[in-house]
Amino acid sequence: MTAPLQAGDSFFLEITAMERGQQIDGFVGLALDIMWDPAFVQPLDSPADLLNTITTDLPMFRDGTLQPELGRILNLSGYSDEAGGVGQRIGDGEFEHFALLHFEAVAATSNTEFSLLEGFSQTATYPPLGLRHEDHDFDVEMIEIVAADPQTTLPEQEPDTSNALPDGEVVSPETNEPTESDAAAPSPTTDPTDEITFPTTDESNTTDDVIASTDANSDVTLSLVSDATGEVQIGDLITIDVQVSESDPDAAGVGGISIDVDWDPSELQLVNSGSITDAITENFPGFQSGSVDTVAGFIDELTGASFESAGIGRAIGDGIAETFVTLTFVALKPTDGSAVTVSLGDGGVGLVGDTSGAPIDVADAETNVEIATAALPPLIQISTSGTDGGLEFAASGNNGVQSTLLRPGSVDSLQYIEIANVGETVLEVYEIQLGVAGLSIAASDLALADGFTIAPGQSQRIAVEFTASQAGSVNESEGIVVVSNAGNRGRYAISTTAETTFAADLNLDGRVNIADVVLLDSVFGQTRGDGMYSESHDPNLDGSIDLGDFGLLNAQFGMQQSSESFAVEIDDEDDDPFDSTLDLLALDALANTNGVS
Repeated sequence: MTAPLQAGDSFFLEITAMERGQQIDGFVGLALDIMWDPAFVQPLDSPADLLNTITTDLPMFRDGTLQPELGRILNLSGYSDEAGGVGQRIGDGEFEHFALLHFEAVAATSNTEFSLLEGFSQTATYPPLGLRHEDHDFDVEMIEIVAADPQTTLPEQEPDTSNALPDGEVVSPETNEPTESDAAAPSPTTDPTDEITFPTTDESNTTDDVIASTDANSDVTLSLVSDATGEVQIGDLITIDVQVSESDPDAAGVGGISIDVDWDPSELQLVNSGSITDAITENFPGFQSGSVDTVAGFIDELTGASFESAGIGRAIGDGIAETFVTLTFVALKPTDGSAVTVSLGDGGVGLVGDTSGAPIDVADAETNVEIATAALPPLIQISTSGTDGGLEFAASGNNGVQSTLLRPGSVDSLQYIEIANVGETVLEVYEIQLGVAGLSIAASDLALADGFTIAPGQSQRIAVEFTASQAGSVNESEGIVVVSNAGNRGRYAISTTAETTFAADLNLDGRVNIADVVLLDSVFGQTRGDGMYSESHDPNLDGSIDLGDFGLLNAQFGMQQSSESFAVEIDDEDDDPFDSTLDLLALDALANTNGVS
């Protein structure tokens, strides 16, 4: 904001977006939370119109919750699907429009701020890239609001004397005859563009350029021109130009007009309702107004005008059809024909140059848009071998004991994820990201790591392995992330959990004690290939159960999991590996093939 606002002023807040990544070509979707202080600022957009504030480039999966009492909009979001011909990405190396919000300043303050955060639907880039919170740079906009000045008046303007009546006389709106002025009622000051009073059905107003009738009788034709060609799919954008033309030989075009537009809101959604006057032709910059009800499906009194003698715009439609306003809709559901109708509003129509006052016949217009049933986009659904949709790695019956604990170096290769495409077009999996050390895709499925496709109704199972390197816990919400072109979750995160005990905890009870010594003693001397050898009995996993394993067991003897972590105090100053009661037990075990007694 370049200057302070006054309490009571309305203003627009534009949100723009840009990405600077060398390997990224713009945003295919954005989701933002917008925060402000409701004590100083209140939104003028209604909940029903909120989604229409979003750029038409991102027309899919629109969402947003307006909470004015809390001063926030949650998850204002929209997405595109260029491959499907719906919208386009934005912000590739330059700031581009995302949303335009309308607010009112309600109380004075030296500084109040608007702030942004990422919404829960998340940012989507092209090509897909997993962005973290720290990858975003959110701007904060500060504004100043001063108390309203009751003495403020509009600047006076020089009067237009080209058609002035003698001093003391004005035109009576009832009789159109000069009458004495009312000295007690001074004329209000006006903006220069208000030289033209736009006509209504109850009043006739005449100026140098615009003549308006008191009724809706004029040789003016309204027409609708749609860009919808062929079969319109659900989610497609439909642009309709409302055009106007006049065929009065004594007129030089339409200088101003007011129209009403109606449509079925269950079949079509108006996309540009938040700034509907911005869609009016630049030739009609004066008297722009209009109210939109997207729930009921109508625009009331959409108005615009020109005043050429003052250098304000120009007349349109002189013998040819020219666009007054462009409306953009998105198709919502299948229909054999969704009607959009336009008719003359109560504000009437004004012609340039014709002072005859001849009756004028205004022709209304209607167009029908046929919407076909669109194929669903690719939709991802993932199931896993774990509970609650995650992966849970654990020991698989080592030493005949079922346990949730893994030993360092041991592998749990029995886990999998299954990716299904429940949509109606091909699902492209671009990448499978692994976010946990020791987690990997099994060798049998390694070729899938670089991407693959899944036909509609099909699925792909992928085996995953986890090899722990040291004692500790893993609890990662994004252990695996599947990046795809799915219309529902382009970045699908899968949680991963695992608990790893100590290398010498052979019975997987979370402690290294005498029970592990007995188990190690029972297989002492075995090597890989022998009948009693197993890696689950080999603490250092070197293929031979020998003194080295007893040394490792001795070093970890007495360790156990704590309630907070697996960290265990170790006396690093003790260089003697056989300096405890375990020394005698271990040596005794070497001499006693029947185990420790």
